[in-house]
Amino acid sequence: METFAIEDFTFNNEREAEGKGVKYSGHLQCFCEKETTDGVPSDKLYGADQINICEAIGNLGWKVPTVNYGITVFIIIVNIILTKSTIKFVE
Repeated sequence: METFAIEDFTFNNEREAEGKGVKYSGHLQCFCEKETTDGVPSDKLYGADQINICEAIGNLGWKVPTVNYGITVFIIIVNIILTKSTIKFVE
């Protein structure tokens, strides 16, 4: 899994350098979460190039669940509004 995480990190760095959107999830996120759970320091270096992959995404870890939660809340609110509107329209 380490190899896939390094490839994920390298790919995202290249996209970021090109000014394109990046997505630090998938293999990289799972690998770093496992490393954190196992008590591995976040500044550990990985691969032949000695890349610090987990520290770089450490600050992004809270954004994905926050955005997902926000989308969920938005959908629930829209659903409530549509339900109430439909009920009033039918009455």
